[in-house]
Amino acid sequence: MAGVGVWWRRSPVAKTDMRTAVDPDVSTYHRLWQSASALPSFLIGPDFKVLWRNPAFAALDASAPVREHDRALQFCDRMLHAAFTAYLAGVTTVPSAWVVRDDECGVLLVRCVRLEPDQMEPAVACVLHDSGNRSSIVWADFATAFTLTNAEATLARRLAEGELLAEAAAGVSITYETAKTHLRRIYAKLGVRGREEFYSRMLAYRVA
Repeated sequence: MAGVGVWWRRSPVAKTDMRTAVDPDVSTYHRLWQSASALPSFLIGPDFKVLWRNPAFAALDASAPVREHDRALQFCDRMLHAAFTAYLAGVTTVPSAWVVRDDECGVLLVRCVRLEPDQMEPAVACVLHDSGNRSSIVWADFATAFTLTNAEATLARRLAEGELLAEAAAGVSITYETAKTHLRRIYAKLGVRGREEFYSRMLAYRVA
């Protein structure tokens, strides 16, 4: 796969201490915790190979925006595949998020962090947030954190779950112009300037 090898080279970033994750005393708890998660999680290695995945990720079917196929990561769209490959080139040991909106797949939010355990090849740990799977979405209290009104919080949540502004406005029975006013205030309170920054800021409050 073109471009995959770029992110796989070791970088001068300080290594993450992975002792907790492999300590025999806690590894059982770690596996149980990951397996119980409703959010699909996976470890990706060279050439998009899936090194590990939790049951939620293994259960994804062909309609999912991204899934495992023949032990490799497969996106619903080649452009998304290429975009995620490019994103992986910059993933470091500092957690980050990849956010993209696709007409067919909806909003995809993927939290990633590069893992560099001693005497092992690096890998990238990922957690998938898919706007199409609304049954698993739980939001922390972002409204209080950003002093959003109830109307602003409701609109922000619907937008973060993948609705277009017009759809969200219709869903809460307000006009499109009122929704635009709410959105301007939401952006100001969150301190963001556009859609991608908005999704990234909201991601931290999407807990399940």
